[in-house]
Amino acid sequence: MTEPAEPNIKDYREKELKAFVLGNVLLILLGCGVLPIDGSSIQDIVQDFVNSAVISVIGYVFVFIANEVIPDDVKYRIIWPIGGVPGNRVFTRIRDKDDDSRFSREDASEAYKDIYQRIGEETNRKRQAKLQNSSWYEIYRRYKSTTQILVANRDFLLCRDMTAMTVWIMVGYIMMLLYLQERPSANVLVFILVEFAAVRLSASNRGWRLVYNVIAMDIASSKA
Repeated sequence: MTEPAEPNIKDYREKELKAFVLGNVLLILLGCGVLPIDGSSIQDIVQDFVNSAVISVIGYVFVFIANEVIPDDVKYRIIWPIGGVPGNRVFTRIRDKDDDSRFSREDASEAYKDIYQRIGEETNRKRQAKLQNSSWYEIYRRYKSTTQILVANRDFLLCRDMTAMTVWIMVGYIMMLLYLQERPSANVLVFILVEFAAVRLSASNRGWRLVYNVIAMDIASSKA
């Protein structure tokens, strides 16, 4: 009897992420006047653009390659330029902020007293961050196949990759302007920057949510 295959939590690359990129490309082309309407409605243009099989295939290939070119470490640094990934400081944040209603700092101190002891003994900040992240990852491995963690992880990865793709969208827009020898549109620039800020914030929030979900599940399991 074969074991069931693990769900592909990165299936968003073929669906949501591709739609995100193609939608941005379409809006930028319309905003720059590269796609003239010529009496046709915007709805018809969008429909033809989305339904094009060629664009769909090219879009998936482009999204896949562009997404894989940027290493995960770089994606994380874009989202968390200071302090690194949430796992680097999750235990000290729980101890200092106590900001999750599902468990208290006392619960965490009791459940992870060995981890807190090692954190207290480590004076080097980089090694302390690595210790926290590796300790959290060991806990995550126990629950990574549960529905709650799978959904949280997928949401985070989607937002993370959308943030990275927004950087590529900005690069592509600048290259298009250089090729067409045109000035940038203020509206398009504001749109891209606002979108980048929104998806980056979403990725940060989802990343912290994933980290806290793992801790909450582990503490609840230990109590049970």
